[in-house]
Amino acid sequence: MVDRQRLLDLIDQLRISVPADIHEAQKIMHSQDQILAQARKDSEEILSRTDSERNRQLQEHELTRQAEDNAQRIIDEANERARELVKDAETQARARLDESMTTAQQQMSEADLYALQSLRRLEGQIENFLTTIRRGIDTFEGKRR
Repeated sequence: MVDRQRLLDLIDQLRISVPADIHEAQKIMHSQDQILAQARKDSEEILSRTDSERNRQLQEHELTRQAEDNAQRIIDEANERARELVKDAETQARARLDESMTTAQQQMSEADLYALQSLRRLEGQIENFLTTIRRGIDTFEGKRR
């Protein structure tokens, strides 16, 4: 059992909405046709330009080949120069590293010598202090006897 009034309301709603949907679908189809027509026109223009460009490039093939050969020669020269620069930089870096290592070893030797001299002076001072302390102890012990 279906409510008659409810069923009639649904049918009225369908009558109203279906024409709007059909109208919208027709607009979309029309728009699609315009888009396809424009796409065909654009593709024909692109094909025409591509053909023209291809013909121009074929005519300039020899110039292009010569330019490519020249470009390759320049690239080869640049690569060779870059290898030379890297080699020179590595040589300079090794020389500076060796120089730095020599300087660092020399400074470490000097620092070790300075530390040894300082420790020997300190040892002498401590021996003098110990001698003074022992005399002081001996003096006090002599008084106690």
